[in-house]
Amino acid sequence: MKNKTTPCGTFKCTTNSKQRKADVWDVTRARYFGRTGPNPSGGFLVFFPEPGGERSRSLIDFVSPRLHINPWGTDTSDIWVVAMRSSTTYAAVLCLLAGAVTAIQTHQTVFLEKQQATSLISRQKRNAGASTLEQACMERVCTYEEARKYFQDSYRTDIFWSVYIDGDQCAENPCKNGAMCSDSVGGYDCVCKSGFTGVHCEKDETLCTLEKDKGCSQFCKPGYTSYECSCARGWRVKDKVKCEAAVRHPCGQVNSLSQWKDRQSRLSTSNFDGIHCTPSECPWQALLKSSESDGFCSGVILKEDLVLTSAQCANKYTSFKVAVGKRSSSNFEDGEQTLYVKLIHVHPRYVRDRPENDLAVIELRDRITFKPDVVAACLPEKDFAESILMSGDLPAVVTGWKESTQDRLTINQLVYNKLPQCMETYPNLMTNKMGCTAARANADCAMSSGSPLLTMYRDVLFLTGVVSQPEGADCTKGYIFQKVSRHLSWLQTLMGSR
Repeated sequence: MKNKTTPCGTFKCTTNSKQRKADVWDVTRARYFGRTGPNPSGGFLVFFPEPGGERSRSLIDFVSPRLHINPWGTDTSDIWVVAMRSSTTYAAVLCLLAGAVTAIQTHQTVFLEKQQATSLISRQKRNAGASTLEQACMERVCTYEEARKYFQDSYRTDIFWSVYIDGDQCAENPCKNGAMCSDSVGGYDCVCKSGFTGVHCEKDETLCTLEKDKGCSQFCKPGYTSYECSCARGWRVKDKVKCEAAVRHPCGQVNSLSQWKDRQSRLSTSNFDGIHCTPSECPWQALLKSSESDGFCSGVILKEDLVLTSAQCANKYTSFKVAVGKRSSSNFEDGEQTLYVKLIHVHPRYVRDRPENDLAVIELRDRITFKPDVVAACLPEKDFAESILMSGDLPAVVTGWKESTQDRLTINQLVYNKLPQCMETYPNLMTNKMGCTAARANADCAMSSGSPLLTMYRDVLFLTGVVSQPEGADCTKGYIFQKVSRHLSWLQTLMGSR
């Protein structure tokens, strides 16, 4: 076949009419190598390596105004990109470049009009023997080996093949929380960001969960990659999420859980009339006794030498003792422990005849001996107490002796009210450091001040408040109590220093 010769500036350009001409779309897949310019006509010279080849300038692309293709994403709107592959079209471009050099020297215009350029460099007919990905896989079903031959490596072949064979499974963005979707044949995989798990990365492991039997047994703190669990005094973390006893008699533990739960269900079915505590059922209870009274107030054990009560109770008598392990306020019982008071720590912000901060910690001269029917109540963390224990989803229990009869230790079940409800019930009385319970028609409302309110969470009882009925408050509307969660820093200072 004779070659066709076309003048090109002061040079000659040779093209073969049967040779496959360049594919313009190839250049959009090429990696940017570099560019020079501008030339006298406003165009640019851009160099791309062959796809998969060495970074070289063996393939020269000529960029000219007229055609609107912009591979760089710039604001340029009229760029013409032509990619040359065959040796003859390569020669044609060299010829054009040579003409550009001549034009620079002679101040002539070297860019051809689109019609003329097309007559010189036109799209060639597809060669039946050419082994391009477009021919092999876009016009007919190709094999993996053919795709592998085109891409020259397994990694890029696998990426193409997973989409080609059954579509892009990641097109609908099934992965959550910013996860990366990796398509595969017949499915996809979600690569989760740090802190997320699940098939679709839908579970945020950095946040604490309240799902039953999941997450932390007691306290939880959100973290960067995962939440962190901790436990109350006398407990320790096991397997990152569980709390196990670290001492023989840890806080908040009742001797028989099955009996406790059974009797709590009886409270709700008996219209909350209240029931008497059995031995070991209310082990945290303390009784304040004076020489003038068998018992005048309740208290709750915090640790071996500390008992919490109300400030008005602690200031009632100049001298008194503390008894633990008791069920009757008048009779002496086996296992009863009576201890002398060493020091009284009244809340520093308590003001007599004012309802807020009505708390006092009694420091004992001797230490309490813990046993199954004498243990401390657990102190909660602030967020744990207010977001979980007092949320209203879990019932509260109040334990103590009635002011009227002062006979048998009683337990009753109550419901926490939200602060706005408390303020509506007791206007000009409540503060955010105080709480109240809902009214119960038959519930005991004459519990002595200092009686503890507790909530069971995952089989451990936590102290949430201390009854503090102001003068003139109607107990039939429910109990008023001091929130332990709002006084933790003061309590922990006293507990940590002794």
